[in-house]
Amino acid sequence: MKNISIFFLLLVTPLSAKPFVSGARLDHVGVAVRDLDRTRADYETLGFQVQPGGHFPGGASNAIIDLDDHFYLELITAPDDAKGDDATIIQFAKAHEGAMYFGLNVSSAKDTADGLKAHNFDVQGPTPGSVMSEHDTTPPAPQWYSVDPADKPAAEKRAIASPMFFIEYVPAPNDHRTPSDKSRQPNYVVGVRAIWIGVHDLVEALAAMREQGFRAPGRFVSLDGLEGRATRAGTGDLNLVKIPGEPGDPNDYRILGVTLIVSDFEKSRAAVEAATKMRLRVYRGAYGLSLSLPVALTHGLRVELVDRHHVTAHQAQRSHLFGADRECLRAQSRGPARVLPVQYLSSFSIRLDARVCISGRVKERRTQSDPSVQE
Repeated sequence: MKNISIFFLLLVTPLSAKPFVSGARLDHVGVAVRDLDRTRADYETLGFQVQPGGHFPGGASNAIIDLDDHFYLELITAPDDAKGDDATIIQFAKAHEGAMYFGLNVSSAKDTADGLKAHNFDVQGPTPGSVMSEHDTTPPAPQWYSVDPADKPAAEKRAIASPMFFIEYVPAPNDHRTPSDKSRQPNYVVGVRAIWIGVHDLVEALAAMREQGFRAPGRFVSLDGLEGRATRAGTGDLNLVKIPGEPGDPNDYRILGVTLIVSDFEKSRAAVEAATKMRLRVYRGAYGLSLSLPVALTHGLRVELVDRHHVTAHQAQRSHLFGADRECLRAQSRGPARVLPVQYLSSFSIRLDARVCISGRVKERRTQSDPSVQE
């Protein structure tokens, strides 16, 4: 029934949602922790290079793990007497350390805010923001503009339930920069592939993402037995998976973890195992050959590492299969027919067995498994 509901969602929603979430890509995940110094040491044990961050007027302070593709992990904490929004950081960390929010980089904060407001979403901004260095007593000139969901949406407005916000940097980062010493990681991590979000009502969550300007739903994904769908954000994915519970409870729209890409999987695995004195299990995840870092050292954030070469091969195979599905549909359609977007085709034709054209050759390749890796 769940799959049929999502299939119906594809058929009744327009294929060309206005892209007012302009140029959105995965920017960072904020990990709320109790002790920033200890957290920094633990991530350095895992092979990350952690840079000192800064502090904010409300009392919060952070440290940064910067990656080659501009994505970063923000390790953040706040004192007990923190003020304003910063007070929620230490409250969250005391309840359970882990990912508290994530940001999406957009080309225009104003266009994003205007688009969301035009679709009746209650958002605030664009709001200028900046971080202070060690000796600053007042915030510097704006370094970014953010668009945030309203804390308490008006009764006639629509809420953004996901713990995300949108950010435009001033000036915009150079997407063609060369890796710097600060972004080179000793554990060979080079970028982000996905952010995983647990939701109680998957169909409703996917519909909301589509209404917010995203191309959703995408392909099927799973994490630790939790199944869901991907939503594209730049070169990465926002993966929504169904978790137990009732919509609206504190665990709804919980950030479960991130999938990061490594340039050399075996060297990365060896480095982490040598530093932690732990043997890490290798498995086949949503993006191919994968392993997970010890949660005790990541402070509540599930960090999955995936082999860049497996990701590339996986994407190439998906592209080939989707193309075959599309050509098959075109060849057998009678009269004007609506063709599903390319990213939807193979997953529905196999998982739903929905009488959608698919060649035996394609189906056979989709069901092949690699005996060398645990499923």
